[in-house]
Amino acid sequence: MTFLGLVLSAYPVGALLTGSLVGKLADRFGRIKFIIVMSLFLKVVANFIYAIPVSPYFPLAGRLLSGLVDGSAGVYLGQMILYTPTRYIAQVCIIYDGMFTLGSLFGPTVSVFLTFNINILGWQIDAGNSPGVVLALIWFVLFLNGLWFPQELGGKKATVEDDDYSDDCDNNGTVEAKLDSSELPTYGSRSTVLLLLYLIVLALFFSTTVTFYVPVLAQEHFHLQFVHVKLLFLVSSLFSLVLFMLFYIAAQYCSETRLLVGTMLMQVISISLLTYFAFRWDSITGVYGGYILIPYICFGIPYYSFSLCASLLSKVTDPKDIGLYQGTSFAASHLGFLLSRIISSFIFNKAHLLWFCFALFVSWILGFLWFALEYRNLRRAKALS
Repeated sequence: MTFLGLVLSAYPVGALLTGSLVGKLADRFGRIKFIIVMSLFLKVVANFIYAIPVSPYFPLAGRLLSGLVDGSAGVYLGQMILYTPTRYIAQVCIIYDGMFTLGSLFGPTVSVFLTFNINILGWQIDAGNSPGVVLALIWFVLFLNGLWFPQELGGKKATVEDDDYSDDCDNNGTVEAKLDSSELPTYGSRSTVLLLLYLIVLALFFSTTVTFYVPVLAQEHFHLQFVHVKLLFLVSSLFSLVLFMLFYIAAQYCSETRLLVGTMLMQVISISLLTYFAFRWDSITGVYGGYILIPYICFGIPYYSFSLCASLLSKVTDPKDIGLYQGTSFAASHLGFLLSRIISSFIFNKAHLLWFCFALFVSWILGFLWFALEYRNLRRAKALS
């Protein structure tokens, strides 16, 4: 069990270690295409290592290597942002996050069918390691695609904007009068940056806890069948995709700050439902009691909080350091993922769940207060972006 925990933790630990480092190296030395292409190639190697059934240390090494090279994800997102006009950055980040969600939804489903039981020169490929082989082949295709990236990738150092862009939807969408630029800071303060990273950790921590906690809770406490668990996540996945489309449309008219408040409120609703369930732990049971899990999942997995924070982060920081900050945002997301896997393993009774809900409320109250203090700084920093 301990070794399995190490294997599951290897990927986020690797990404946490290299997210900021790879981004900083990209900002300092350039060579963006080389970094991305090499990372894609090492993804191929990592998944083949994962699929070698010689020793349990091969899956561990494969997961760790895959996480280490995932630090380039921030560099990739940073380049997408730099080549996108400011008015569309939020929408591009939402699309990026939407593609991640689609992959998360279809990946486990496809892996059920893409399993083999063959022997290639003594290399046994079966249901246990065939997903690693399939992933290696997919990453190899992406590696070949990366070879066609333009050589000048990474040469752009600033984002093109339109002067008539409004970053808010006050007064029925009318353009807000700009303040005197001499009164505005060029970029956000360190506190503003730390706030966005804190919200990323908090959002990914809670979202991942939901996906990890619900299946066990549904089967152990509500005694639901596995097919019911799949239906729960099917409903929540469809709900999440609809919200992605709504947020994509809303990003044309409202600022990321307002949309981010919406995602924070959604998670507060989900925490409230979980708290209600915790107080009635002994009375809410059975299949019908499990219906409370539907809104809990739907409101508890707003992965698009990351995309909104990433968009805001690009507007309150220097574009010359975009690799560092976007890489750090990915490292923050993996930190939230890692913490959720550790902590959610200890909340399978009433007392622990109540303490968990209390800690979540305290964390989100801190986030709301910090956000309120930095709201004006966010608006001012964005005015010059």
